[in-house]
Amino acid sequence: MEQIQVRPELLLTTNHASTETSKATVTIGICVRNAEKTIRRTIESVNHQDYPHCFMELILVDDDSADFTLSIVKEIVSKLDFTCRVFHGPWQGLGKSRNTVVKNAHGDYIIWVDGDIVLAKDYVRKQVEFMEQNPRVGIAGGQFGILHGRNLIATLDNAEVVVKDHIYGKKARSKPIFVHFGMAGTILRVKAIRQVNGFDDNIRGAGEDADIANKITQAGWLIYTANEAIFYHEGKEKLRDVWTQNVWYGYSYFFLNITTVTPESLFSGIRYAHIAYTLLREKRAFLLPFYYYFKKLAWIFGFIRGYVG
Repeated sequence: MEQIQVRPELLLTTNHASTETSKATVTIGICVRNAEKTIRRTIESVNHQDYPHCFMELILVDDDSADFTLSIVKEIVSKLDFTCRVFHGPWQGLGKSRNTVVKNAHGDYIIWVDGDIVLAKDYVRKQVEFMEQNPRVGIAGGQFGILHGRNLIATLDNAEVVVKDHIYGKKARSKPIFVHFGMAGTILRVKAIRQVNGFDDNIRGAGEDADIANKITQAGWLIYTANEAIFYHEGKEKLRDVWTQNVWYGYSYFFLNITTVTPESLFSGIRYAHIAYTLLREKRAFLLPFYYYFKKLAWIFGFIRGYVG
């Protein structure tokens, strides 16, 4: 029996489009689930952008949140001065959620904003300027900003991504670096996404980011990581949540036949600690190898779980 595919429904729309233009230049895409603790700060950071709001739109897809995420979203977007559309539906995974944004986007670009990141005030402007100046780039990632004053787990999480930006960033590539790649804070050229028919609807877990990066680069576009646009990732604050998230990543990546555990990665934790201390000047950075290998163990556990079914 063929399974009926249920699409997210348009739950709310606010129309504040300027009379100066009927076409948004940038679509902010937020796909979120159970993010009540962070979603307010995320949307507020979008609203505080110095990029002209008349050339922005927001499309948010709530993937069956069981907390107060949707209520918070509806409260905030009603006060924004640019066009917003909010979709909601039963949980179907990131592939379908992201495609909802792609199919409804009016912009030339989509900036993907996770429900736990905060954008610097000039983020959208810098990302758009970068893409306008680099027409061969299909995907461009922003740069993780350094967060201070967080608990130990969140500090180590932030340190890891800042170090990866330092190592792998500021370079255009014809193939994605999966040890670094993710959708959070990236800008995608809509022409490139639609050329490869969008995200894979069948990806219900993680890995839709790696899959689309593969497809877009195979289509001849370049990918660039860690340009000058800065954003901040709030990250997990409990080891239990870190473990659950990375088991999920490993399980999902098994079905994509992609691995981020390589012989080189076995030594990365120690290398990252040295660079992290140089950048952050915090002694806690020397705990990064333990945190890094904890995440890799969770990833391997999830990958094996996918293998054994």
